[in-house]
Amino acid sequence: METKFDTITEDNLQVFTKAFYDAVQEDDLLGPIFHARIGTTDEDWAPHMDRVNQFWSSLLLNKGTFKGKMVPIHNQIPNLETEHFKRWMEIFMATVNRYYATSPSLDLMIKAQTVMRTLHRGYKAHLRNKAEKQAALETAPKDA
Repeated sequence: METKFDTITEDNLQVFTKAFYDAVQEDDLLGPIFHARIGTTDEDWAPHMDRVNQFWSSLLLNKGTFKGKMVPIHNQIPNLETEHFKRWMEIFMATVNRYYATSPSLDLMIKAQTVMRTLHRGYKAHLRNKAEKQAALETAPKDA
């Protein structure tokens, strides 16, 4: 891309998120996870992209169109590791740098880091709670 966006709009957010998730789908680490959860066709991805665009428009442009809960949805994905979150962030940052000028890119990066940190902490807490419940079940007295 030769000319970078100098402001964030709904239209260029859609261009950005499409490019980002295209890169995610092609990634050796993240692609299989997303394909397993979402699918591989444009039709499979359309609902996800609608939610993603609503999320970023709400977060960055105060549109208020996103009504979901990100942490519980992402907690349903099995076997995520810190490396998955880091790789998502690497691809996100590279895509931001490709599409946005410095000022809007900083805003996007700061928000993305907050989102990623929230998702990662939420996922780790979910795993801890799950392990604690399992341990409690295993140590509970058995009824005779």
